[in-house]
Amino acid sequence: SWDRATETPLMEKNVRTEFGKLDAKLTDKEKSGRFDIKYKKASGKHIIIELKRSNRTINEYELIPQVDNYRNALEKLVKETGKNEPVEVICIVGKPLKQWDISEEKEEESKRSMAEKNIRVIFYKELIENSYRTYNAFLEKNQDAGRAFRLIKSIEAEIPKID
Repeated sequence: SWDRATETPLMEKNVRTEFGKLDAKLTDKEKSGRFDIKYKKASGKHIIIELKRSNRTINEYELIPQVDNYRNALEKLVKETGKNEPVEVICIVGKPLKQWDISEEKEEESKRSMAEKNIRVIFYKELIENSYRTYNAFLEKNQDAGRAFRLIKSIEAEIPKID
């Protein structure tokens, strides 16, 4: 749904400004290279998308405080608009978080803890596979719609016109 997401220019500007404050500790070079965080709004939900390098194994205790800052800043902006809309953070990673290698129980505990804060972790591979499946389903439906359209046109061509 991100490709059809909607956001207002004002909200985009406010988000960039607020996230800029959070990144105030970065050097100018780091700030100019900062492209790993995106904001979207889809289905009435504000979404922060945090991209991590696909080859990096990140620690949960490093990730959560970072995205908590982003989420808190966005929640503040949403409240300033007078709305009570949910904020979700999606972290896209290439490898499981470090704690997830310890045990399946630790992984589930970690996911539950993040879910309470509306934080989800998605793997690049999973995102690509889901996108591929969705696009294939779209193509199949589009092809079916095309066949139905051609059938209707051929039926209409067979029906004599009444003046």
